[in-house]
Amino acid sequence: MAHKISCCRVSNLYVCSSAESHKRSTARGEAAGTAKLTEDDVRSILALRGVLMQREVATRYWISRQTVSDIWCGRSWRHLRRDAP
Repeated sequence: MAHKISCCRVSNLYVCSSAESHKRSTARGEAAGTAKLTEDDVRSILALRGVLMQREVATRYWISRQTVSDIWCGRSWRHLRRDAP
């Protein structure tokens, strides 16, 4: 069975400026429907860098070790910045 991919339809395309395009960006953080973590969780995870191993943090928050790595390296939740020491 073929899947319908509606995002490629011409009717879904429109011309706009870069600024307008950024206003339509996808939800970030807790606003994303699939988020398992809260912003407070992520801030706590950032604070644990250098204190615990990624595996230990992942077990504590029921997430994957890769997710912890992505948070620590700024590949996800990058809108939350770790406070300077």
